[in-house]
Amino acid sequence: MKTHEKHRKVAPKSVTVYVFTVSSSRFRIKEAKSESGSIIIKMLKDAGLDVSGHRILDDDSKMIVDEVIKSVSSEGVDAVILTGGTGFSKRDLTIEALSPLFGKTMEGFGEIFRYESYRKIGTAAYLSRATAGMISGKPVFCLPGSPEAVELGMRLILPEISHIVFIAKS
Repeated sequence: MKTHEKHRKVAPKSVTVYVFTVSSSRFRIKEAKSESGSIIIKMLKDAGLDVSGHRILDDDSKMIVDEVIKSVSSEGVDAVILTGGTGFSKRDLTIEALSPLFGKTMEGFGEIFRYESYRKIGTAAYLSRATAGMISGKPVFCLPGSPEAVELGMRLILPEISHIVFIAKS
């Protein structure tokens, strides 16, 4: 049995994830819904994982940093997934806010995301800044805001999230 197979076998079966949607337009609407956030939550629950919460955040670096630090500091959260704020507009600050906090970066996540995206949408895939890293020993994934990108990202995250949590706690 290969090492990653052994890790998967002993990895926790129960993983708890906090979900954030980063969107100024949705943040300003009382009781706004996030289609991409809802997709993440549904896919997590369908995979048998727990969701400890979901919040919509403004495209504001301080708010993003404060909320992610609060969530990774929680004993009840094993991982964080964010959607939105990863593009190239002036308001897209998720990557700039969180990258400096990464103790370790998962370069492969963004690389595979862009490769799989390229297979679906062509050269526009290189505009994606999807990334992941470890903050306070917990995996944090930053996905684009489109529902299609979220579905792709979740198909990459779900098979390995327990494995990543296990390795992070080792």
